[in-house]
Order: sequence, then structure tokens, then C-alpha cells
Amino acid sequence: MISILRHTTFGRLFTAQVVALIGTGLATVALALLAYDLAGLRRSAKPEDLPFLFAAQFSLSHVCWLLAYPLAGWLGSRLGLGVALIALSIVAIIGLIAMLATWPPTRRGRSWTPS
Repeated sequence: MISILRHTTFGRLFTAQVVALIGTGLATVALALLAYDLAGLRRSAKPEDLPFLFAAQFSLSHVCWLLAYPLAGWLGSRLGLGVALIALSIVAIIGLIAMLATWPPTRRGRSWTPS
């Protein structure tokens, strides 16, 4: 099984995939910690609540993937990949606008400093 990694193209692809998966895993944890800190939960939540906060963040992020993947596949097969990319980019922009409209102004733009 290791002999397949000797093929240059496959070895590079496999390495890139491993690096991407590690980065995605680290980003998931880092975003949960950042949300924990920015939302002020460090002051209001107990340390034993942290696993539940991570589980909630993980679940909510994967629900978005669960909804977006079939939609992307359906749009891509029906309308073409270019149209699907544009349509889903518009959905992402709408989400960004909704976040900016609902995010508390006192928190927006606050720089994060580790404590």
C-alpha cells in the first residue's frame, strides 16, 4: 500500500490532502475558541461547559455542510458548475450581510487578544 506513494503525482496529492485535513481540524478548534472568547463566554460559562460549546459549534458547522453539499451538487448538475458557484457565492454574501446586521455593534471590530 505504501508503494503507491512513490508515484510523484499521487504522493503530492495525498500529502496535500493530509495537510488540508489537518488545517481544517485545527481551524475548527481555533474558531470555537475564538467564538468562546469573543462572545464573552469565558466570563459567563464554567470551564466544564467548554466541551458542550465545542460540540454545539461542531454540530452547527456540519449542519451547514450537510445542507450545502446536496444543494451544490443539485445546482451543479442542473445549471452547470459556474452557475452553482455564483449562486452559492450569493448565498454566502447574504449570510455575511445577515451576520453584519445582527452582530452586536459593541463586539464588531473588537480586536482579539489572548488572555
